[in-house]
Amino acid sequence: MPVDKLLQNDLFTRLLALALAILVYVQVAGQNGGAVQRTVGGVPVEVVGVPQGLSVFQITPRQVQVTVSGSRPSINALAPSSLLGTVSLANAKTGTGQYYISVNNLPSGVQIVKTTPQDATVVVEPLETFNTSVQVDVHGVAASGFVVGTPQVQPSKIVVLIGPESAIAQVVRTVASVSVQSARADVTDQVPPVPLDKNGQPVSGIQVAPSEVRITVPVAPVPAQPQAAVAPKISGTPANGYSVTGVTASPSAVTILGPGNVPLGILSVPTRPLSVAGATATVHADEPVVVPKGATGSTPSSVQVTATIARSG
Repeated sequence: MPVDKLLQNDLFTRLLALALAILVYVQVAGQNGGAVQRTVGGVPVEVVGVPQGLSVFQITPRQVQVTVSGSRPSINALAPSSLLGTVSLANAKTGTGQYYISVNNLPSGVQIVKTTPQDATVVVEPLETFNTSVQVDVHGVAASGFVVGTPQVQPSKIVVLIGPESAIAQVVRTVASVSVQSARADVTDQVPPVPLDKNGQPVSGIQVAPSEVRITVPVAPVPAQPQAAVAPKISGTPANGYSVTGVTASPSAVTILGPGNVPLGILSVPTRPLSVAGATATVHADEPVVVPKGATGSTPSSVQVTATIARSG
């Protein structure tokens, strides 16, 4: 049959068009390597569109597995870290519900085959605010010879916790930690307050305002401690015909210890009396130092008191 007659035949024309389409597809598929699939795990899931006055207490799962399809070059160029699963809560109400997970950030030429799982279980609760004080946790040890003072918090010790009511109810205290390890001067740091539960673990899902507080921990040299001479005391009377010819203390001076309110100008401190009653020879013993009011002790806390006894006349 002549070619022009064949072209006028409708069936022949359709068959020719189909053959050309198959040829083009085979050529394109050959160039692109054909359509392939790929499964990507660990795709994070986030919520969007949370209504005002509500908050997400829990979402399960936090990650999904996504199977995609596309040309081999497109699939090979896919960066798994670019994928993101989102759950829209635009119409959410309080309570537990199932919400569809959409996968975003797909590059051109890549389509979703399936998402496992397809839905997320989300617990939605009323948004609650709670004012609480910040406790400063100072850890570490200052350099030798330095003492740590009382921490100061700015702008104030009060912060606002914002989150689901179930999460807020778990908070026992809110702590900001700062280290003074080996410090020789004041330590200042911007620290995030962390809400903790009864086990000392951070409570998730809570926003803290302000997100950071400024903490200053005074660190200063240990103040010089006053020293005082030891005035040894004795009690009693030696035996008849004997007398005390001298009383000494070793060491002859001690350092007075206290919280900083020890009276200044202390020249001497006494000891507990050493008994010489009926003595016929030199007496010595360790006796405690009697510190003044406001002091917590002395270094050393006791001294050796010696009473020299000699025959009279």
